[in-house]
Amino acid sequence: MKNQQSSMLLHSESDKPVSVIEWIFQKMEDRYGKLWVDRYGEFPRARVISTWAEDLGDMTKAEISKGLSACRDKYFPPTLPEFRALCRPNIDPRAAFDEAAKQTALRDSGRDVWSHPAIFWAAFAVGGYDVRHAIWDNIKTRWTAALEKELAKGQWPDIPPRREALPQPPFERNSEVVLKAKDEIERMFNRMKV
Repeated sequence: MKNQQSSMLLHSESDKPVSVIEWIFQKMEDRYGKLWVDRYGEFPRARVISTWAEDLGDMTKAEISKGLSACRDKYFPPTLPEFRALCRPNIDPRAAFDEAAKQTALRDSGRDVWSHPAIFWAAFAVGGYDVRHAIWDNIKTRWTAALEKELAKGQWPDIPPRREALPQPPFERNSEVVLKAKDEIERMFNRMKV
């Protein structure tokens, strides 16, 4: 029989199973040893895990992995708010805009690589043409609002692969449709002359 605790959720409002938080704690114990125990050892483990599960419930697996990777370079174990910040660092709107301008241009050739899906979706909301051609001072307010709206979501759909644009329909100068339209315009002008 599977360990019941490893597959249940701690809180109905949390999407993080106990097993994920246990795994984070094991990584922290392995990395920080006594420093981790000194920070959290006096508290009931189940209560601390419950709080971490609740507060990390809006994080994706990729974000949690990012936070754990960031801990590799930290000498001291993070508090829960510090760990959240490592998982989901603040994004500077100007840097995000610069990235969006570069990546929307690269998207035309299918070479775009986005550091965060919220930046892609903010660029999508603002519009690729505006992102590529606007001057920061002119678009700062609109861009920042779009980025903040996306970041507030906390979860984003995957960035879709680039799709080829439909080819432009053929244009024939002497086509029957063009000639009919030209005749109709000439008739309208002739009626106006009278």
